[in-house]
Order: sequence, then structure tokens, then C-alpha cells
Amino acid sequence: MKIIIFSYSLGRPRPDLSASEKTSIAEVYGEILKSKLESAYEIELIYVESMDSEDAMFWGQRMVAFREPDVVIFHFGINDCAPRLFRKNSKSIILNSTFRKLTADLVLRVAGRLRFYITRFRKISYFNSTEFIDNIEFLEQEVLKFKPSCKFYFIGIAESNV
Repeated sequence: MKIIIFSYSLGRPRPDLSASEKTSIAEVYGEILKSKLESAYEIELIYVESMDSEDAMFWGQRMVAFREPDVVIFHFGINDCAPRLFRKNSKSIILNSTFRKLTADLVLRVAGRLRFYITRFRKISYFNSTEFIDNIEFLEQEVLKFKPSCKFYFIGIAESNV
């Protein structure tokens, strides 16, 4: 049985962090599962840095679907739903490099300090729950084109109503 764990950066090793926080490839849960279950299952860990569900649709077509997995475990979503100061790919003047230089990043620093209050008021995230679900369903359909019997599981990161 072929299992793919499709994750964002939480699924990757972090050898570049301080000694108390760093993880090697052998300490990543996908690799631990692979080593413990290798006689019964073929497990592959695919991770993409900063991936949201829109990125997952792109990378899922190119890195997951054609591998014809029996099971896909999705491990992402926090990037989609986390409170944001700006929308994805925002063209806000505040983010403009010239404006940032002219203001010495003062506006952005103040916004950062007030982030909690601003995000409670503005309620911006990259995707709303309907868009998130639509993106996941699209990704599942792409995998099912190659392996109609594939099963899907989702690892929750935080409490969600999705």
C-alpha cells in the first residue's frame, strides 16, 4: 500500500534551528512512520514550504496525483485560515518597497504591533472555509483521476469548523 503524506513546512526537518528546536530527517514524523512501517507500507513524505490549499492544488497535480497513492494524508491548512493583515498577493501601498523605504517601515511596524486588534476587526484570511473546501475537493479529484480507489485523511492543526 502506497501512502503519501502531503504537508507544508510542519512536515519537514529543521536542521537550521537552535539545538533545542532543530529536527533531523530521522525525527520527522513521516520518516518515523516510514521506518516503523516499511515492511507493510510504502510511505512517502512530500512537503512544500509555506503551502496553502491553492498551492496544494498546483503541487498536488505535479507531485502527488501521478504517483497513484492508495492513501493521501493532507497536513496543511493553517496558512489558509490564519488571521492576516493583508490578503494573499496584496498590492497594498503599505507593502510597496518605495513606500516602505520612505516611511522606514514605520507603518508596517505599527501594524505588526497592532496585528491582534487589526485582525480581529478586519477578519482577513487567505481563503474562507468554502474556498478552502473547494480547493481540497479539487485536489482530491485530481488524485482520483489516477487512482479512483484512493482514500484521503486530513491532519487537523487547530480546532476548526471546516
